[in-house]
Amino acid sequence: MSRFRKTTAITILIMMACATAATAAEPLPGIFTLPNQTAFVPTDSSTQRNLASASKELARLSTTFEKCYTKGVRNISKGKAHNLEVCLGRAQARFEAKIAVIENKGSGIPACADFRQMALAIGLDRQNLNGLQYCASPAGAMVDGPILY
Repeated sequence: MSRFRKTTAITILIMMACATAATAAEPLPGIFTLPNQTAFVPTDSSTQRNLASASKELARLSTTFEKCYTKGVRNISKGKAHNLEVCLGRAQARFEAKIAVIENKGSGIPACADFRQMALAIGLDRQNLNGLQYCASPAGAMVDGPILY
């Protein structure tokens, strides 16, 4: 191998190493995740913006879910139909549409960031919290005693 080819090969390898180092994702500090998880700082601003936008839509969905359940309980207390499925379905459809737009913007959303799965988890969490929020105690009397943390 000629000296020129060796120098060129070494230069290309160094450039590739620098490029890889520049785009390598930096791990987030442990406070951002649960102990058994690892998360990384997005490597480009487009992905970072898209993740922030998707996260904002997820927060909106959570708030809308809460409003749906609150309105449903209020309707039941007035002897009306709760219409929960309609409200939750509308919120989910709006969320899906927003996420689809974000996924097609710039560099999109990483495949590992499954916002649809996160939405499902938030919905299930909200149902679980309803059992705690609307406890069976009349007038909130906490028959079983207070919840201690």
